[in-house]
Amino acid sequence: MSRIELTISSGLRLHFSLRVGCDARGFSASLSNKEKIILHILNGLKWRITLPEEDYLTERRITLEAVDPGEDAVKALRALMNIGGLRREEVERLKKLPMKEVCRELALKFLVG
Repeated sequence: MSRIELTISSGLRLHFSLRVGCDARGFSASLSNKEKIILHILNGLKWRITLPEEDYLTERRITLEAVDPGEDAVKALRALMNIGGLRREEVERLKKLPMKEVCRELALKFLVG
């Protein structure tokens, strides 16, 4: 099973990057339709964070690791990272579907092109 990690690093703005296995993707300040679906999937996962042992956070980079992500979530995220783009209507429709259906539709869309 692949690992899903979300890294948050600070600078002038917060930077978010997602890693699914060896594939990685960053998020810009204004989210694309595809990134909205990625965040919708990520929102349903449980996350584990390891904090430093000091009394306060001095880290400029924090990595969250998904706890037991389902294979459907991994497949859906991988497909999304490779799909060129999604229309707004598709995003709203996909958000209403169960994860298995989302995964199936994204995999088909990726294969069809």
